[in-house]
Amino acid sequence: MKRILKLLALLIVLFAICTLSVKAFSVENLRGEKIAETNEVHSNFYNSKGERVATFSLMEQGYYAEDVFSFRIHVWHREGGKTKSLRLVITPNVSAEVYLKTPDGYPWNPIKLQRSKEDLNSVVLEIPDLGFQGVGSTRLDFVVIPLKRADAISITVKAEFELSEGIKRYKGETVLNTQLKKK
Repeated sequence: MKRILKLLALLIVLFAICTLSVKAFSVENLRGEKIAETNEVHSNFYNSKGERVATFSLMEQGYYAEDVFSFRIHVWHREGGKTKSLRLVITPNVSAEVYLKTPDGYPWNPIKLQRSKEDLNSVVLEIPDLGFQGVGSTRLDFVVIPLKRADAISITVKAEFELSEGIKRYKGETVLNTQLKKK
């Protein structure tokens, strides 16, 4: 009888450990809240406890020359976190070429930027492993050249990213839109 009780107790402890491990290694979907400011829009992301974990920002950077616009993507996370991966779908409201400015800082892991297969006017940027770059805030600058003369264009960015804090993992998604205008 003692042997059965010990075995039962051991099974209960193992079940509890497995349950906690599955919860610890699962990915929590973050809740996003959009905020608009002059020339920029943000999505603040909150975990299930209501704590702000990350902010994704889309900011107008003006234009460099005639019909050459620019914008910035910025991903912030709280201290102790790391951005693991980032995927962006960038869609101008006009036919345009979208270019990524070479990112500053420590050498980056491979970045993939290509035309979307679903929408030829969209560009998809994928960074499956941000590596060292994910430890701090991530900043990416883009240049947009409309194929026809334009005084203003709209940019829509659909973002998906994954963060980690120790063994806890989070996933965030948002769609932000801003207008780029000549100054």
